[in-house]
Amino acid sequence: MAKGEFRSRSNAVHPHQGWLPGRAAVGQDASPNWEGRAPANEEESAERALDLSKLKKIIGDDPVAIQSALDEFARSMTDDVAELLRAVAEAHSKSTEDVAHRFKGAALIVGASPVAASCQTLEHAAKISDWPAINAEMLRFETKIRDLRRALAGICHRPPATPIS
Repeated sequence: MAKGEFRSRSNAVHPHQGWLPGRAAVGQDASPNWEGRAPANEEESAERALDLSKLKKIIGDDPVAIQSALDEFARSMTDDVAELLRAVAEAHSKSTEDVAHRFKGAALIVGASPVAASCQTLEHAAKISDWPAINAEMLRFETKIRDLRRALAGICHRPPATPIS
C-alpha cells in the first residue's frame, strides 16, 4: 500500500469518502487493553474507551461541567477525525502530525486514553513520514474511534455526529 492509500478493514478510502464508524467487529483491534486481554464485547470496548476520572481531576465532580466538556469534545471530535482522514488520504505528513498531536491532547483531557495512544503513534509515524506505520495505525484508530463514539453516545446530550460523507 502506498502512502496516502489508507485501506479500511472493509474498503479503500478516498479523500472524499468517509469510513467511520468502523466496519470491523469489535475485538479485531490487535492492541490489548490495560488488563492485557482484548475486550470481551462491544459494551466493554466502549467502557474502556473513556475514563472520566481523568476529566474529573481537571474540572471536578460537577456533572454540568463534565457534561458540557464531553458534549464539546463530541462535537469537535468529528471535525478532528475528518481533518486527520484528509491529511492521511492526501499523504501530508506535517498535517497528519499536527492534527494527531492536537487530537491526542483533547483525548487525554477527557480520558480517551486508547484514542490518545493511537494519535501518539500517528504523530510519531508522521514525523518521519512512515506511511506503512500510519496506514497500520489508522486501522486501529478506526476501532478506537468507534468505541469512543459508542461511549460518548451513552453519556452526551446529543450523540456524536455521523460519519463523514
